Amino acid sequence: MDSRIYRIAELSTSTLLKLVLFLSLAQGYTKSEKEKLAPVTNVEAIEGQQAHLFCPMATPKGDKINMVLWFKDDVGVPIYRFDVRGKSISEATTWSDLGVFGTRAKFITQSEPAFLEIDVSRPQPEVSWFMNGNLVDDEYEHNSGNIIENRLLWPSLQRTDLYSVFTCRAANTKTVAPREKRLVLDMYLKPIQVNILNSSLTLVADRKYEIHCSTTGSRPDAIITWLKGKKSLKRTREYNKNNQTTSILNFVPSIEDNGKTLTCHSENPNVAGMFIEDNWNMSVFYPPVISLQLGSKLQAGDIKEGDDVYFECKIDANPKFRRLTWLHNGRALKTNSSTKIIKSNQSLVLQRVTRFSAGKYSCSALNSEGETVSNEFLLKVKFVPLCATDKMMVVGATKGEDIKLTCEIKSYPLPRRFYWKFENSEESIETDQQKFSNNGTRSILNFSTATDHDYGSLSCWAKNEIGIQSQPCIFQLILAGPPTPVTNCSWNNESESSLIVNCSPSYDGGLPQTFVLEILSLKHKIQLFNQSNTVEPTFRLDPNRKIIGRIRNSTESDVLKVFVFSRNQKGRSQGTFITEYHLGNYKKQSSDLVKRVSQPSPILLGLFFTILLLGLTIIARLYWKSRKIKKEIVKEDKYNMESRCSLLKQDTFAADAFSSPKYKPAGTSIKTRGKIETIDDEQDPDLIPHYPRLTNNIHQEELIPMNSDPSFLNRDRHKNEANDFLTDVEINFQLSIMNGKVPESCV
Repeated sequence: MDSRIYRIAELSTSTLLKLVLFLSLAQGYTKSEKEKLAPVTNVEAIEGQQAHLFCPMATPKGDKINMVLWFKDDVGVPIYRFDVRGKSISEATTWSDLGVFGTRAKFITQSEPAFLEIDVSRPQPEVSWFMNGNLVDDEYEHNSGNIIENRLLWPSLQRTDLYSVFTCRAANTKTVAPREKRLVLDMYLKPIQVNILNSSLTLVADRKYEIHCSTTGSRPDAIITWLKGKKSLKRTREYNKNNQTTSILNFVPSIEDNGKTLTCHSENPNVAGMFIEDNWNMSVFYPPVISLQLGSKLQAGDIKEGDDVYFECKIDANPKFRRLTWLHNGRALKTNSSTKIIKSNQSLVLQRVTRFSAGKYSCSALNSEGETVSNEFLLKVKFVPLCATDKMMVVGATKGEDIKLTCEIKSYPLPRRFYWKFENSEESIETDQQKFSNNGTRSILNFSTATDHDYGSLSCWAKNEIGIQSQPCIFQLILAGPPTPVTNCSWNNESESSLIVNCSPSYDGGLPQTFVLEILSLKHKIQLFNQSNTVEPTFRLDPNRKIIGRIRNSTESDVLKVFVFSRNQKGRSQGTFITEYHLGNYKKQSSDLVKRVSQPSPILLGLFFTILLLGLTIIARLYWKSRKIKKEIVKEDKYNMESRCSLLKQDTFAADAFSSPKYKPAGTSIKTRGKIETIDDEQDPDLIPHYPRLTNNIHQEELIPMNSDPSFLNRDRHKNEANDFLTDVEINFQLSIMNGKVPESCV
């Protein structure tokens, strides 16, 4: 505590009044003749009490006093006058100089001699200092004039000296009580304590807090000021109680406040510099603040395939982040040797980057306050041009057709030039640049297939500032046309409101084809419904289809026809008719879906039972006949068995002869097969004759299968027919063995 020196002084004065009395005698007022000066005497008096000045007025016999004048020092003007001219003493008039005596002087005429009573002070006093009744200083000195001075110098005031009583006492006689002046010591006290009460609180950025600061010991009450660094904070409120001042600060910390000092400043309002402070070094928690930067030694516009690239993730977090994640196009990167990705502290290294390394990179950091994702850095990697697709593109074209081939490539930066080349088995020609146009990463070639020599392969490649494309884009140009109609179509229904259609695909025209089922209105000549299938010509109409509900509930007279066709880039095939629906009488017509199974006609029932009865009769006759034959077979000897085996060997030899490449058949395989089957059936009466099985297939016709491979069109036709014939002979020979029921012992 700073010590203060207070100077307390008391001035005690004593005044000696010297009065000169002049007597003015009868009739004259000249000083030389008629005025007589009374002798001067010393009179002592106590300050504050009466002083008696006697003036002897003895006069000659027969004379009397007319006036009495009083003078001070050598001043020629009287300060007091007593006038009895023409009057008795009891009727005398008086006058006094108010500037000297005021109202304190009066003339007493109760008895003679007359005297004047005034207040004076003398002799020299003794001046002493007392503190709380105890003498602390009795040394005084005589200053100029009549001033006696005692200066008290108190070396060090303490807080305990508050309200102490200091007394200045002056005494110059024992007959009168000493004069005193008292003062009570009031002090300005410095605050003795200040504390930020919740300085142990953990602060989180952007949350609201109330920070309390309390101070005691100040007189008068202290003023509290809040500081953040050197900036004063104003959002506060205060209250005082029992010499304690408390201030409450409404505080919302920010990320920038982390590490700054919050100060509670307590100061005595009346004395500058009497203050104390409490400081709080704040720790503010906040989610990571991160930014992603490309390595300082790299230029973003100069990165190409094969270069090494590294990123730096700048992270500011409190508390420290506990997890760092690197992202490429929003997906986390994993470290492995194959991708040549290395993570080191807050850096990411990409070794020998490729075009697949391009994209948006970012980093993500996590601490207890949350996870933050950095800005995205778009990494561009320069690479030589390459095809947009790695597959060879097959293009079908008819003769005389003008086509446009579009070559799409990937390139960064954009290509400077494109190249086209045509090749077939006879020639290789680079295409003139006037026949194609370029637009960015796309080149379009106009090509015409005028002759057979115009079919082959076309290749396209490009060049940019990094280099020339190593693998060209290939277009295989083939002779193509619309597909042929589907075949072997069949349909059935699972219920009255569902339809299943199955067909067999035909030649696709040399191009991928799509199969379509459509329902046409015969009355309105429009398509009411279609369903496509890119895999096979199989379709299913479920009850939830709107077209089924329309067929069931329609009262309009119309006919709906169901067709199936196929299509490719060159067009569509003819439609294959499936069935039809007659609207307006659906309940009757809908039975057509299932009448062959669920509602047979009486004629068909009669025919069925007739055939059944006839079949049972034939089976019975064959059964009795077979029993008779078996009895005869038992009696046969070994000769019969060898004969049958010999016959089988002869048939085998005949089959080998047919399969020989030297054999040139004169007829078709179908006729030969029919002949063999007839002979075998007649020779073996134990076998049931083979009849073709009836189905509900709509189109039962033999079609030559067509291959989608264009090379099929160039094959030798006679060679194919020979191979097909030999295959049929082998199949028919195997059938003859099975129909003949040859015992296994002969094989």
